[in-house]
Amino acid sequence: MDITKINHNGGVQGMLANIYNVENQPRNANESKESEQKLNGVDSVHNKDKSIQSLQSVDITRRIEDRFSPSQELKKAHEIGGDLEGGFRDKTSFENLSDTLRKEGLINSNEKVAMDYLKNHSSKVSFDEFDKIAANDDHSKEMQGLIDSVINKMKFVDNVNGGIF
Repeated sequence: MDITKINHNGGVQGMLANIYNVENQPRNANESKESEQKLNGVDSVHNKDKSIQSLQSVDITRRIEDRFSPSQELKKAHEIGGDLEGGFRDKTSFENLSDTLRKEGLINSNEKVAMDYLKNHSSKVSFDEFDKIAANDDHSKEMQGLIDSVINKMKFVDNVNGGIF
């Protein structure tokens, strides 16, 4: 007998009858889900043996390849390393350094302007001096960004080539 079809005039029995129909509820919720999944062609998540077996049958390590491919910027920095040696010797060599970096495409024309600014506003050509200039808050945000960018690129080229400046 379906208790939801009995007319109850409210109360707790009426609410329970409308909410819960014992005959229509599955005996075991997991069993009904598993049978539904089998009908739809889906393996049960509770069946750990099958899951582990399917993972073990595929040799994952054969498909994974780990290799390094250098970026264009890294390749270019290695190529021109010999031409840049001693770029911090004096202001003339620093100007040659900035010309080479611009010609090779490692810096753009705006960054070239920032390198000229560093050359003209530093007492000596060094990363420490450039960092002091970069820490100065008197620059526009654009110039500050260009100075930071060009200092980072010079440090990158210097480190890639083993401290050539």
